Amino acid sequence: MSQQKDLSRRGFLLGTGAAALALSSVVAGCSAPSASAGAGEVNAGKGTIPEAWDEEYDIVIVGAGGAGCAAAYGAAKAGGGVLVIDSQSSSQSSSTALCGGYTYFVNSPLQQEQGIEDSIDLFVSDTLAYGQSCKEEVLRTYGEHCNEYYALVTDELGLQWTGSVNQSPGCSVPRTLVCDPAEHQRLIAEAALAQGAEIRYQTTGRRLFSDGNRVVCGILAEEDSGRELRIKAKKAVILATGGITHNPEMIEECMPGASQIPAHSCVGHTGIMHNASMEIGCQMYGRPWIYATEAKYPGYTSMDQYAELYIYGAVEVNLTGDRYIDESIYWCNERTRALLKQPTDPVDGICTWEILDQTAYDLALAAGPPIGLQESTVELLVSADNYEELGEKILSPNLAATMAKYNDDVARVGYDTVFGRETMLGVGTGPVAPLVTPPFYAFKNAPHFDYNPATSFYVDEQCRALNSFDEPIERLYQVGEIMLRSVIGNHYQYGLATGAGGTLGLYCGGLTAELDNWDA
Repeated sequence: MSQQKDLSRRGFLLGTGAAALALSSVVAGCSAPSASAGAGEVNAGKGTIPEAWDEEYDIVIVGAGGAGCAAAYGAAKAGGGVLVIDSQSSSQSSSTALCGGYTYFVNSPLQQEQGIEDSIDLFVSDTLAYGQSCKEEVLRTYGEHCNEYYALVTDELGLQWTGSVNQSPGCSVPRTLVCDPAEHQRLIAEAALAQGAEIRYQTTGRRLFSDGNRVVCGILAEEDSGRELRIKAKKAVILATGGITHNPEMIEECMPGASQIPAHSCVGHTGIMHNASMEIGCQMYGRPWIYATEAKYPGYTSMDQYAELYIYGAVEVNLTGDRYIDESIYWCNERTRALLKQPTDPVDGICTWEILDQTAYDLALAAGPPIGLQESTVELLVSADNYEELGEKILSPNLAATMAKYNDDVARVGYDTVFGRETMLGVGTGPVAPLVTPPFYAFKNAPHFDYNPATSFYVDEQCRALNSFDEPIERLYQVGEIMLRSVIGNHYQYGLATGAGGTLGLYCGGLTAELDNWDA
């Protein structure tokens, strides 16, 4: 089966009207194929199912990252027979393994130990205001169950959290913890296996099977060898397949020009199961809100060359030395659209510079990795005793004038009058300060796609996939990046993606294990 066919523009643009029309011709029941289907022929969008299943499990999970493995653990512990498939050779290429290690909890034991007062209501209020398009019922499910996941990974699996609780943009109190991300992924994958779940790598989910009542019955999978498997899911299918960051055609349809931005995410984030979801009636939301992240040095893909220095007061300028955005706006569509309009570095692609003084440098160095300064990012800094010299070194002729205007505004009126920056990084962070203490530094950074949580599917409070009428598609669940718009909305809070993936995966796995078999 051709992967190109799965990633076609036609598949991506399939609307709910076409999906509903297709579903109107499905067969009645999961036990027999469509009259128009040949032996073994697959046409999941029209409800066609195989004449015979190759394998069957209670729960089939597509994606073995943090969310998928948490779901596998929860389902297996509750007594379900679980198969997890993943297109990659291991789970160490997942978003959970590759991220900065931030993980977000509400009213966690560490918050309580550090005297931070938090509540589910406060979390929901913060996130609805900041995210704009989240689903309150899903946020409440997350808030009510996140400390179950915290207890699992911390108390049972021994995951270590480092430093103090961090405050993310959009949060009125600190909620984000830091861990070793690869260790996090390793522990939850091993825990799922220990509970009896089977994880099968180098096996890609291709299509979903559903019956005439729109009940999902199983999946079509393909091994790297090319062998196809029709796998029956007696209780549910859970999709935890990440995003669309390695599908340039989808990215370009969301935001013209964005396909030139490189993806540093798991290469399995191809959007195949997004197409499969749309084919049976799921509606994908937030395409106009897709965004990239920044702060990695050009040419690097690891977090060892990553530094979000505007968190500590830095400003961002383009190649000519001009500011172009309010730096307190965190990752969002507005920021990426503004970035794409800036001059392009002929060698490194679209790039900008983060500019900071010694005071901001000291704050970033004290913060350390994953988003402050560390040895591997300090050595990439350009430094000078004044902004004129720094501008000459980074070939940005307007830098000195830009910084003079910015520093004068902040010293005189307390905020930036050009773009309106008042805080370091939005709600809950401190006010801006002039960048006037020498020496001065510049860190070159480029945009990249690590994830695309704003562009995904909506689910209900049980993590059931929804159609465009907000009706659940029975026996189809989505957790992790494929449904993160439900939790994050239009603006990202760091750590919430990993926290929600693990929390909702664990919750959803346990929930599906309690379902009756559809063919009972």
